[in-house]
Amino acid sequence: MVLASAPSAVMRSLQSRISEALADTAARAARSRGFGIIRPRAEALVDAEFAGRLREMKLAALADNRRLVARAVEHLRANGIKVFVAADSGQAVEYVAGVFASPGLVVKSKSNMGKELHLADELSRRGHTVIETDLGDRINQLGGTEGAHVLAPAVSVGRESIRGLFSREAGVELPDDTAALVAAARRSLRHYLESADYGLTGANAIAADTGTICLMENEGNIRAATSLPRVHVAVAGIHKVVPTLEDAVRVTEGASRFGAGQVFGTYLSLISGPGDGVSGPEEVHLVLVDGGRSAFMDGPYREAFACINCGSCLNQCPTYAELGDAYGAGRRVGGVGTLQTALLDGVATADADGASLCIGCGKCVTTCPVSLDTPGLLDRLKDESGLSPAPVSARLMMAAVEERWRLRWFGRVARLWSSIGPRRAVRASGLLRFAKMEEAERLLPAEGHAARLPVVSPARGRERAQVFFFRGCLMDEVMGPVHEDCLAVLSINGCRVSLPEGQACCGALHEHGGRLEAARALARRNIDAFTGDVVIVTDSGGCGAFLKGYGELLADEPEYADRARVFAARVRDVGEFLDELGLVPPAAAADVTVAYHDSC
Repeated sequence: MVLASAPSAVMRSLQSRISEALADTAARAARSRGFGIIRPRAEALVDAEFAGRLREMKLAALADNRRLVARAVEHLRANGIKVFVAADSGQAVEYVAGVFASPGLVVKSKSNMGKELHLADELSRRGHTVIETDLGDRINQLGGTEGAHVLAPAVSVGRESIRGLFSREAGVELPDDTAALVAAARRSLRHYLESADYGLTGANAIAADTGTICLMENEGNIRAATSLPRVHVAVAGIHKVVPTLEDAVRVTEGASRFGAGQVFGTYLSLISGPGDGVSGPEEVHLVLVDGGRSAFMDGPYREAFACINCGSCLNQCPTYAELGDAYGAGRRVGGVGTLQTALLDGVATADADGASLCIGCGKCVTTCPVSLDTPGLLDRLKDESGLSPAPVSARLMMAAVEERWRLRWFGRVARLWSSIGPRRAVRASGLLRFAKMEEAERLLPAEGHAARLPVVSPARGRERAQVFFFRGCLMDEVMGPVHEDCLAVLSINGCRVSLPEGQACCGALHEHGGRLEAARALARRNIDAFTGDVVIVTDSGGCGAFLKGYGELLADEPEYADRARVFAARVRDVGEFLDELGLVPPAAAADVTVAYHDSC
């Protein structure tokens, strides 16, 4: 693994891509419309039990990958499929080019491995005509754009732009009608599919026990591309091999449910051998690509290759919603894309692709069919490899919140800064920008004070519960009134609130900044401070989410692993706790305007 950070010239390229993406309001609006349709359908089909079984199977298959690949190759060859296991992308490209020896028409379906290998460009360079048959990929091909969303590659392209592209290809002005546009695309693609020399596809999964290539789709183009041409070549990573045909079908079902919001896709093709040139291709080839994946199959990053490429993470990612394919340029997109790029191509490339843009919200984890912890793995990479190093301002902040006495001094300085006149002058001078502290300084509240909290706040009226209160760090010093109001609400609702001594910062800043050991040290301090079985209440969504993850953070520490899981189970957000307890309504309605932030 390459450990160097991306050069500044490449980082400027990332900044340029971000600026262009933010300026493209039409693409953002198109993504918003598309995800507005996909998200509710997919979320309705999210099934934790299904995801748990799928995750368990995929992780076991990755751990047993070498044996499964050998078994799959044996059965595939017995079925008449020609198999080539490529150590790297260069070998894979040369093999495909060798099979497609004479320049001809290649009909290509959606394929993540095809994009990773840049196969369309390579084959075009060698004299082939390559036609993308997936409707989204075809739109991008006609428009000269790079759509990288794994399920909906044209999600950033607006309807009017699509109409213009299809009209130009058809040579006539097409009506502004969805059915007419689809019909025009169908006529064009059918012509290419019927006259193609070669078919090129990916694979959703490969069953080792039967030697079967599984392909799921909604458009019918894959069925045609694998049946009509004389030669069919499928390319896939070695991580796509699973033990059984049942497992392979479960992978395709997971992609349909979580990625597209369908119980099952429209077409499932199971390819277990060639045809006779009439009812199927005379030759079927499968190229299995290692490309560095085998180095991670038995290690802590194995999970990164459990991904089944359904796109559910991109559908939910707030960064992708804003930036689209600029978040992970090149061969892989989004947080999981930059994670895989860091492992396979080095952290410098991943940094240039935008690995630092993951905000760690965890939305991708909760909607992933294999519960892939992309933010956690990126944080681990930051800790171990120097991926996306934290800026000076962030490192200073992390050091300040580790000890209560430092935190108090930071709070005093922050409050003083917020109240004095020179703040505007210093902002205008550019010093904050030079020190890379401009954004951090803008987060300071305009006014506020440190929390004035008693060690014990008795219940008002009948005592209904006893709770511990987690005061955290920055909230405690610069947003004290929030803490004070929270304790007042808990007391009114019959809670006796205690503040254990020795509690510390939750550690979220440190984990996100790539300082995992510092985060673990803070977690141990909090576990030691909050003894007993009393519920721990927090009024900070970010802190609460991280405290609930202590079980995973300390899972490898024998002395703390069990205690961390018990601690995490006791943590409640104040809203969550009051809902469980039964909120006591206020005596009289208040004529106030309230802003509510549903934190990620």
